[in-house]
Amino acid sequence: LMNPGLLATAAGIALAVVFPAGTMAGRDAADLFSPALLGLAAFQALEMIGSLTIPLSLLVTGVQLGGLKMKDYLPTRSLWAVLAWRLVLAPLVTVLVFELLALCGLRLAEVPRMTGYLIAAMPVAISCSIVTERFAGETDLAAKSIFYSTLASIATVPVFYCLVKYCCF
Repeated sequence: LMNPGLLATAAGIALAVVFPAGTMAGRDAADLFSPALLGLAAFQALEMIGSLTIPLSLLVTGVQLGGLKMKDYLPTRSLWAVLAWRLVLAPLVTVLVFELLALCGLRLAEVPRMTGYLIAAMPVAISCSIVTERFAGETDLAAKSIFYSTLASIATVPVFYCLVKYCCF
């Protein structure tokens, strides 16, 4: 609770609530506490807190990876399974589902369809390690899955995209 960064954030949020940015000009003190301005300030404060999700997830994942011994970085059978499911099977299943929907007359336009394919081909979400930490899951596996799948996706995503765009459908 005495972390300087946390205290500075709390002070900044308090100041933003009391003195919303861009709303001071031409207003008297009574207008500053109107429900609309207080709501806007609260929304902006929540937006700032929400924008911390990705950096905090990356920080937690880095701490989890940093706590591993060098021998723990070697891929295990479980890790290979996660990588296969996330980087190969999930995109293929997505293509299959979209093509089955197209056979039923529900074909998506190219841009939303390709966007869906790319989302399915993305690496393990960085929030995965936070969830496993919170619910006492395999945090080491989650952290390694994020690391290895992100590294592997440098090759798998462009290959998958090219296959889908130019070869298959």
